[in-house]
Amino acid sequence: LVFCRVHADYFEKRMTNVLKFIILDITSNKKITSHNNFLVLLMISRIAPTLQGIDRLFEAAFQIAVYFLYNNICTSSRALTFCGLVFEFCSRSNRYCPEVIIFFESFPNFEVSDIQLHTKYFDMVIQYMQMWSFLDNFSQIFLFTCNFSERIQSTSLSREILIKIQVEKINALYKTTKINFEQTNLLVKKQKFLKQYDPEIQLITPFPNESTAKHRSLKRLHKREFKGAVRKLRKDSVFNAQKQIEVVLRNDNERQNKLKKFYSQIAHENGSIM
Repeated sequence: LVFCRVHADYFEKRMTNVLKFIILDITSNKKITSHNNFLVLLMISRIAPTLQGIDRLFEAAFQIAVYFLYNNICTSSRALTFCGLVFEFCSRSNRYCPEVIIFFESFPNFEVSDIQLHTKYFDMVIQYMQMWSFLDNFSQIFLFTCNFSERIQSTSLSREILIKIQVEKINALYKTTKINFEQTNLLVKKQKFLKQYDPEIQLITPFPNESTAKHRSLKRLHKREFKGAVRKLRKDSVFNAQKQIEVVLRNDNERQNKLKKFYSQIAHENGSIM
């Protein structure tokens, strides 16, 4: 660990060169000769998980490993190594990778009596089941694990105790996770959707209610009284204007009579003087 931390730059340069060689192998359609480089990357990730630049290298290696798994261009043992690399990356980034499930479903026939290969395969399935147990569609993703016992029963692997224990563990893990998920779904309150607005449709009846009839009659009465008051005000204003004109004319006549008397008095006084 101390050596890895001291020589972090060296490991980073080595891993970048390793990934360059792997990419060249893919693009040139040559035989894969860089399988050990993935093992070195897995070893370094477990020895020094906080190594500088390890996440960037893991992301590139993850894409290459997924390419190998999806196209099925490597042996089963190497494919399981790539599954381990994908597992490390998914556990770091909390990501789901459907290519791994496709590989698990299309794994070679169990009739091949390679106990070490199959134990590694079942261990890898258990690790992925434990990692992705939080997914909503867990039961659909790992549905292929339900027929493991039937497939192994007719092969020589059924006599291996370790494989039996692994298959039983897979079945128990699948059942318990499914039951726990169903129970949590029952406990979780479902979201209440907002109801759409439903307009209130009122039927138009020919005979209205008493309250509406009274309201309408009072409204008509108020309107009639208002119009009558306005007419009265108009008449009063005309009457007042006429009266005011009559008073003005009367005052004018009185003023004219006074002026006539005044002028006649003056003329009479002037004649008496002469």
